[in-house]
Order: sequence, then structure tokens, then C-alpha cells
Amino acid sequence: MRRPRAYRRIRPFSRLRTGESPRWWGSYNLVKHSFYENIREATLQRTIAALGALFLIQVLHPGHRPTLVDLNVIRSGNREYDTSGFARPALKKVLLSSPRKIARSVDYPNIWAETEFFEFDYHAT
Repeated sequence: MRRPRAYRRIRPFSRLRTGESPRWWGSYNLVKHSFYENIREATLQRTIAALGALFLIQVLHPGHRPTLVDLNVIRSGNREYDTSGFARPALKKVLLSSPRKIARSVDYPNIWAETEFFEFDYHAT
């Protein structure tokens, strides 16, 4: 099934590589400071990008990861066969390292964060 255009892969921080602010950030500020004059900036696509950015900040922040494991947002194992990977205490310990270290290690089973709208694969960073 093909996802609607707004729900395909989003990269809310991709413009930072070129030194530009994300489009959703500019729209957010325009709407925040002058709601009625800038209401057309508040599109669904920009809202999804902003929420995706918030999701990434949450799953990449080491201090938030243990809570996200407890909430079953961050999991490990095989998604296709729904097999478990690390037990929660071990997964929390692994997540104390950087996502890049997790991605480079072949010793770790698949680790990902997933909500109803977004997902992030630690092995793909």
C-alpha cells in the first residue's frame, strides 16, 4: 500500500546541513507571532514535519530513552516475526551509547522506536 505523500519518509532537519532553518520552523514562528496573518503557513505537511522533529528529539535524547523503553516506544528484536531482543534492563543499558555506535554494532538485534505515526531505526543512522 502506498502511503499518502504527507506520510512518506520525512527528514525534518535535512536543511540544517546547508545552514538553513527547516521550513516548518519558519512557519511555526510566523504562526506563533502573528496567527491570523500567517494562518496559511500552518499546513498539514509542515505540522507533520514539526511533530516528526519532536519525535526525533525525544528518541535521540539519552535521558528520554529509558522512559521510552518502559512505555514500549523503543523496542528490540525482529519486527517481522515479532520476536523479542533485549530484555528491558539490557536494552536501556545499550541505549546509553550513541545511536551511531548502536548502528555500527552487529552484535545488537534490531532496535527501533515506533509510535502510531512515526518510527526511527537506530541501525539506520
